[in-house]
Amino acid sequence: MWRAAAMAASAVVVALCLLRAVANALSQMLGMWLGGTAYLQHLNLVRGDAFAIGGGAGPRLVFLSDPEAVRLFFTAPVTDIEFQPAAEYFMKRVFQLPNEDFYPMQQRMWRALRNMLTGSALRQRADELALRISVLLPAALPPGEKVGDLMDVVRGVLFEAVIRQLFGDAFVDAHGANRLGEAFHLFDSNFERAASPMPQLLQPIFRTARSMLLGAFRTSVSKNHFQGTLIQTMLSGCEIDDEAAPQCMLAVLWASMANSIPAAFWTLVLVLLPPHRHLAEQIRSEATRDAHSGATAPTENPAVLAALDPSSAARRCADEAIRIFSPSIDVRFAARDLTLPCTALGTAHHRRSSGGDSRGSNGSASEESYDSKPSLSRTSPTVPSNSPGVQVKKGDMLAVAPFLVHRDKRLFPSNPGKFNPTPSVPSHDSRPRTPSPGITEGHAEHNGRAANSGMGGSGNSLRCSSSLEAIPGISGAGISFGGGNYRCPGQGYAVAEVSLLVSLVVAHCHLELLPTAAAGAADQAPVRSPVKAPVKSPGLLERILWSPSVNRMQRQFYEELAPEALDHLPPFDHKRLVGIKWPAARTPALVSCA
Repeated sequence: MWRAAAMAASAVVVALCLLRAVANALSQMLGMWLGGTAYLQHLNLVRGDAFAIGGGAGPRLVFLSDPEAVRLFFTAPVTDIEFQPAAEYFMKRVFQLPNEDFYPMQQRMWRALRNMLTGSALRQRADELALRISVLLPAALPPGEKVGDLMDVVRGVLFEAVIRQLFGDAFVDAHGANRLGEAFHLFDSNFERAASPMPQLLQPIFRTARSMLLGAFRTSVSKNHFQGTLIQTMLSGCEIDDEAAPQCMLAVLWASMANSIPAAFWTLVLVLLPPHRHLAEQIRSEATRDAHSGATAPTENPAVLAALDPSSAARRCADEAIRIFSPSIDVRFAARDLTLPCTALGTAHHRRSSGGDSRGSNGSASEESYDSKPSLSRTSPTVPSNSPGVQVKKGDMLAVAPFLVHRDKRLFPSNPGKFNPTPSVPSHDSRPRTPSPGITEGHAEHNGRAANSGMGGSGNSLRCSSSLEAIPGISGAGISFGGGNYRCPGQGYAVAEVSLLVSLVVAHCHLELLPTAAAGAADQAPVRSPVKAPVKSPGLLERILWSPSVNRMQRQFYEELAPEALDHLPPFDHKRLVGIKWPAARTPALVSCA
């Protein structure tokens, strides 16, 4: 009898444990699916510098935001933290490139892209891209008309200009810029869902879009449409055969457009805000500088010079917009059991520039957090075994959220959420200072906290902490492009895309943002764009569970971003985690002659 009772009690305990696990998994799934960035912000505020999601049937996803842990995430040797498994997973699941084919060609592709998109080669690409954008702008932004959505204009112009440059006119003319643009938008909109464990059999829109793009690439490969193009040069140099070429081309297409388009949009609308009109005038002045005034050679395009100059207004605005609207997740894998630094655990005492608890109805304390006791496992050589840290196991997925890191007051002590591309102001301290690599825009104040945390600078000089300064390849956009050996090889080209488009648009015409209340009426206006994307409304479940938290996060974000941002800018897509945020509503504007 007692034995039967004990067995029954054990069964009840097991059932309750299983029920709790299922409830936790469902809570996490709904949080990531519906809450997106708001959910990650909530966990970061409540759980501190380390929290884990998942870990049931698959590997845990461990988010890290301690500055030193972020540095190690990008710089640790592959014997500790690996990039390859994460890249292979996406390449196979999203682009259908087998793992055994990806790794041998990855390093060759990255070297080829860096050679094609840096130095004097980048200058040549920028000159050509400027000409292509200039040809498309008059039809996209005719003076005296209302534009229904600036995002559609930016997407249409930049997409066609870039794919013609990378893949050639023969490819675009054969398949149509509109058709390619619509298929790419559907592919990119469903990218994150395709990369998730959800069976792709249940994702017909993504599969159709991918099939169309891969089919277009295969057809053009067979018809030799890519002869003499940049993509053909890269594939030939990397010894990629015709069978793998379409998948590689799709990956290059996504990498060149998925983040550049929204980055160009946010940069443009931010400089068009009434309080930032002086920035638009500076950019216009740079882009229209008289070539015969002696400032530039007669054969030089001043807009190109500005786009490639890190100190220009166009470049500084692009870097700052990318930093603010940066991706919410960058992923690696733990190659072995180790301990990473973590100084703020289970507390929200500091840090985000936007306060408040983003917790939603489903934001229960079901995710794993860590205590600060030293790990008993074998630790990383870079972390003393007696120091506070977070234990991760071999096979765990490690993640850093640039969107949150860039708003961490330990790294950017004064108003990190504010759009402020003001040039650095020299310090009154006469001692020479070594500038941080590319991050010199204006937020940080010279105070005790900055000095104690390894941050220097004064006045309007933004200084990231030494933890981030130690990451090779860090840019004015922070860690938006990654860092270390696996930073984005097309980083310079991407920022040049953004800067060029904004410079040429501002030089081409005067744009006036309409208040967001006019967006509904603007939906009926003719849109001057080759590609028009639908605006998605939140579903019933999202409105019930996460809308209050998301609305609160968005309001805090825009109140801190800039004056009048709430009145003129659309909300961003909080569910987009992998790339730079896309707008979630239309942005109407009036066009007048420059």
